[in-house]
Amino acid sequence: MRRQEEGFTLIELVIVIVILGILAGVAVPRYLNLVQDSQDATKSAGVASVGSAVAIAAARNRATTIAPTAQHVQDELPGATCSAGRIVQGRVEVTLIGQLVGGATLASITTCGASTGSTIVTGVGTGIYSS
Repeated sequence: MRRQEEGFTLIELVIVIVILGILAGVAVPRYLNLVQDSQDATKSAGVASVGSAVAIAAARNRATTIAPTAQHVQDELPGATCSAGRIVQGRVEVTLIGQLVGGATLASITTCGASTGSTIVTGVGTGIYSS
């Protein structure tokens, strides 16, 4: 009688290696994109909070004749810093040019502290934040 050999055949091992290669080819890029996705979410949240602060600053100053300034916007953003129309909150920096009432323009929104200092948007059009 011939004894049954135990183990895997060469074709079974090759098939397993091919399947693992396909899974790795699909999973690795998805994993690497997680970092970029989290940075994009941080930028979006920072931009949204600055936009809300602009609207709140305009609403608070509507009763007065004073147009809200970058400092007024900073006052609505806990933990933000402001200098010469540049508002920094977390890792997002927003540069404002022009008056906020009747046509504020976002000059740029930049990720702070990034190794490349990449600007994520430049030259956004004007918007009227109060009447």
